[in-house]
Amino acid sequence: MDPASLIVLALVVFGALQGYRYLRNKKRKEAAISAAAARGYRVVVDRAAVPFSGFDLLRKGDSRHISMRFTKPEDRNTVFEFTYKVRRSDGDGGHRTSTYHHTCAVVTLPFRAPHTTIGREGLFSKLARAVGRRDIEVESERFNKRFKVDSDDERFAVTLLDGAAINWFLDEQGYASTSDYELRDDLLLIEVSGRLDPNAMLDYLEWAVTVPERFPRVLQTLYNKA
Repeated sequence: MDPASLIVLALVVFGALQGYRYLRNKKRKEAAISAAAARGYRVVVDRAAVPFSGFDLLRKGDSRHISMRFTKPEDRNTVFEFTYKVRRSDGDGGHRTSTYHHTCAVVTLPFRAPHTTIGREGLFSKLARAVGRRDIEVESERFNKRFKVDSDDERFAVTLLDGAAINWFLDEQGYASTSDYELRDDLLLIEVSGRLDPNAMLDYLEWAVTVPERFPRVLQTLYNKA
């Protein structure tokens, strides 16, 4: 095949890929609007700036944005897709960009939490080690092997993870088995890697709002929001 034909073929393939992506995104946005209307949510399907500050996850990357954000008029609880990009040198004088997607739910807490992360070995543990912080351990070796905990206040973390909470983290299936958790002030961020379809995003949020019920009620006294 001559060079001119190769160029034409490449342009046709590129155009087909762009068309496929456009139609896929259009269909996804339409599904989000339909899911929101059916289940009593508002949705913004376009890209927007990150709405929350102070969370480790939401500061990652060289560039970042959220999209497909669902909310309800009466509360602050929300779920959205978080995307960030990391630009790295390829060693030959150029650069390559990697893109990462997370589905994030942010829900309110009945107490005010020092910055604390609870996650599987991976994202949050790497972030903590990068700044020289050690893992906090609780009285469950099984939990310590499965989860990594970091907090600005070790007493808070140990109080948060009482026996009932530890058992819930260890025994819960579904979303809880693949999610990471980050608490800051009166908000809890729960994230899972990858994209979920719009109805699954709403299921994720409706599960996430129940998570604070798993934490000890004594925190509402010890770390009172007032």
